[in-house]
Amino acid sequence: MSSFIKLPRDLFKSEHWQEKRVFSKAEAYIDLLSFAPYKDEDDTRKAEFILSRRNMELRWLWSGTKVTNFINELIKSRILFFKKGKNEGVYSFVEYEDYKTNEAKPTERKIILLAEIQNISEYAKKFPQNKKYLLLVYYFWRLWRKHNENNSTYKNARIDKWYKDIELLIEKDGQEVKRMIAILKFFEKCAKYETGYDTFWFETIKSVGAFRKVDRDEVYYIDKIADVVNKKIQSSEDFLRLVNQSVKTFNELEL
Repeated sequence: MSSFIKLPRDLFKSEHWQEKRVFSKAEAYIDLLSFAPYKDEDDTRKAEFILSRRNMELRWLWSGTKVTNFINELIKSRILFFKKGKNEGVYSFVEYEDYKTNEAKPTERKIILLAEIQNISEYAKKFPQNKKYLLLVYYFWRLWRKHNENNSTYKNARIDKWYKDIELLIEKDGQEVKRMIAILKFFEKCAKYETGYDTFWFETIKSVGAFRKVDRDEVYYIDKIADVVNKKIQSSEDFLRLVNQSVKTFNELEL
């Protein structure tokens, strides 16, 4: 996003906006933006807002199916993030800071591709953000790239985008690094087609961001994958040792 149009929040209280009508998708999108908090807070929940599907139906004069399809479109496009609350949905915009800022960004960051990294250890030492998140991104990308060498997804994979996905997985979704490493080790076994390792998810998931997708029942893919991996951990002492040793080695890395 390079520039913005400012809209006064009073607009959403005006008779023009409150007029009963069937909303277009664009109007529904803007309406969702109006629910996002706008005050600067240090709370990690600052980007979250609560809104029920029923409320959306009534506000937009849409059917339940149309609301569900629209919300799923935003989630799959990585525009909107959803997690289940006690009684209602808890939502947030993925690029929340971009929406909240008052000024257009004056400079553009140089786009660097994962494929351009010659030495991940040396690159990580100079990386300005969480170095271990970067390593996780690189390890997953390297595994998928080796298995799909001609796939443009991996040739054009941007460090900033993939890093953002792993950051959201761990810091926003609450996924543990240990779980990510266990999945990585499981996928490595799948890539070798070792006996006893179901390759379905390895062949289905094509990026770190895809872990955050949800199925029709709004269950996250990563949770479904973790169930498979945990069953393998429980049934195989060798795999359990591999995961524990890999986690230990990863935690002891000095960058």
